[in-house]
Amino acid sequence: MRSSWESSALARAGLVLISWVVASSCVAPPRSFGQQCLFNDDCASPLVCAANRCRAQCRTDRDCPTGQLCSPSDDPSKRVCALPSERALCGSDRDCPLSSVCAARGCWWTCRADGECSARMAGTCDPQSRLCSTPVTAQQQQDLPHHPPDDGGVDASMPTDATSDGAFDATIDAVSTDGEADASDVRALPDRVEVDGERCVGAIPGACGGRCVDLATDPSHCGACGASCAGQCVAGACVSAVAVSVGVDHTCVLGSDGSVYTMGLAGALGANTSSDRTTLTRVAGITGATAVRCTYHGGCALRAGMAPLCWGENTRFQAASSMTANIGAPTELEIASPASETPRFDRLDVRSFAATYVGACMSNATEVFCWGRQGGWSRRPYTATIPTDANAYATGVGAVRQLAAADDNQSDSNVVCALRADGRVGCWGDGLLGYAPPTAGTPAPPIELFTLLPALDSMADAPTRWTGGPRHVATCGVDRAGAVWCGIIESTVTQRPPIGPMGADLAVGGVTITLPVAGAALGVAVTRDAACAIQSDRTVVCWGRHDAARATLGRRGLTQSTRYAPQPVEVCALDATACANLRGVTQISGGVGHFCARTMDGEIVCWGDNDHGQLGSGDRVLRAHAVRVRW
Repeated sequence: MRSSWESSALARAGLVLISWVVASSCVAPPRSFGQQCLFNDDCASPLVCAANRCRAQCRTDRDCPTGQLCSPSDDPSKRVCALPSERALCGSDRDCPLSSVCAARGCWWTCRADGECSARMAGTCDPQSRLCSTPVTAQQQQDLPHHPPDDGGVDASMPTDATSDGAFDATIDAVSTDGEADASDVRALPDRVEVDGERCVGAIPGACGGRCVDLATDPSHCGACGASCAGQCVAGACVSAVAVSVGVDHTCVLGSDGSVYTMGLAGALGANTSSDRTTLTRVAGITGATAVRCTYHGGCALRAGMAPLCWGENTRFQAASSMTANIGAPTELEIASPASETPRFDRLDVRSFAATYVGACMSNATEVFCWGRQGGWSRRPYTATIPTDANAYATGVGAVRQLAAADDNQSDSNVVCALRADGRVGCWGDGLLGYAPPTAGTPAPPIELFTLLPALDSMADAPTRWTGGPRHVATCGVDRAGAVWCGIIESTVTQRPPIGPMGADLAVGGVTITLPVAGAALGVAVTRDAACAIQSDRTVVCWGRHDAARATLGRRGLTQSTRYAPQPVEVCALDATACANLRGVTQISGGVGHFCARTMDGEIVCWGDNDHGQLGSGDRVLRAHAVRVRW
């Protein structure tokens, strides 16, 4: 028999073994990208722990996923991938741009007053820490000049009593729970800059070419003397255009820092203003945008993994779930499907967006959802009394690549078109009721524009409606071989959009358009009386019928009501001098009466109707030629 001591020892050993087994089975699984961590082992291989988050390690930008940057971390021995809009990480001041410091393992702008932070789009100035409330971004960290490495990382313009390695007291090295710098983190400010005895002022005062400049905002000296910007200078970093989208009487631009800029009709800008804007103006409250879509008197900024931010016309819930005539500032979209619906709309997974006078539609990876005025618009069963509500319903259209919409600012004239995954274009809406008469029950399938034509690779970002013919809809697209096609849905009205070959009225079904330059076209857009295409050499040509009231062909000296084959678009100074053919275009967008295009250097040029300042020329003068947009 075992002694009591042996039995007790065996029991204790058994408990230890059981505890070890239980503890082993409770070990948390490795954490994925972006989750909290303390040690590298907390993260799934090959991720590492940096600033308490699991991140991908890198040497250069090529090691990171598309859209991310290889940036410093809080550990000098490793660099990690970060989104351009993320807070810049750092181990010392050497990792931060000039006029910023490393605090709480992040780069923060120094300041003396709120105005200096506002100029950098960096919030407000904390009077105790003398740091702006919004940190330096990873994009700014990469683009702006840094502290010289031979002085320990401290800006030469900083006072000599600053610590030699740019570090703060140990009490402020700890990370605060909200990620903000500690209030005790006080830093001295740069010495004054003078020219001819006169003090230079600004968020980042500097002297270039014998005159004072603000390196934070001067587009000719952005962050450093002679560093010029095609767009706007924000906090010493250039913000250029990534994409452009044209609405009815306004224009939207996606900035390279994830911001959004708008110009044109007052209520459509997301700027809480009753005045039109004739130059591009940054929309407050939007960061991290991945795409922007100008819609009928409004717009939406799409964000990866987050709900879109929308504004503008809202009489039929186009921008918000509450019935308000207009949403002045960007508001997170709260539209949802009824609990009984399958599939249900996921506002965190939005790929494309379109809206008109009667409602809005968005797509995800597998389906299109619409809301607003029911019946023909949302493809709900038709009833004699057509309701309007904020419920998003699946249309049954399936997976699509693009959504586009057009309307004439009235009921029974609104159309939405989708470029399906198979390359076919299908359209529906109350503007097509003449082709699909309303009956009780499920609506007819979407009507195809390009019957028996090749599958398309892309289509115009908005279809066009010819004003002389209600329920007429037409659009153009580029097929997978690079050829341009234009097509129309037939109606009993004889007038058709003049965007066929040589500016002829468009034929029923569809026709191909021969461009002057051989090779695959790179994009196409349409208005009411013209169409434009980006040729293989990145020049732009337009064709159609010249209307002096809109001048959408983009060329001077054309004759009223004359039809034209594809003509090169001119870009000129505001006074129509110094003209040259428009080149280097990467994207084009069209609306009711104007076109805008983005160039390879991040500029935006526009031409056509300008009654609300939608061309961004600083005035409301119609332009028959393209002009460079003013920021």
